[in-house]
Amino acid sequence: MGCEQSRRDDMECIGYLLIYLGRGSLPWQGVKLTDKKLKYEMIRDRKVDWGVQRLCEDSGLPEEFVTYMDIVRALEFEDRPDYTGLRNIFRELFYRIGFEYDYQFDWVV
Repeated sequence: MGCEQSRRDDMECIGYLLIYLGRGSLPWQGVKLTDKKLKYEMIRDRKVDWGVQRLCEDSGLPEEFVTYMDIVRALEFEDRPDYTGLRNIFRELFYRIGFEYDYQFDWVV
């Protein structure tokens, strides 16, 4: 909202990155305005208009993405995020979906 940034903002950025990876795009991508102030206002307005719930439902993302963003957005400026708790939201989703934590990654030969 144009104020000084905090850890809360960093965590919200991570949330939007995860949503982007799940959706493939975000509705405010490609906003082209030469006036940076107007550009960031338009992006902010689109974020508000869309809302996290709609962003996630629209693309079939699990409710855990909304939960993560709700927790992060509820943080006060000075609050230290519960990094372990936030990570566990997605860890539990990982297991609920049926994945196995086998340390075999796509890039491991």
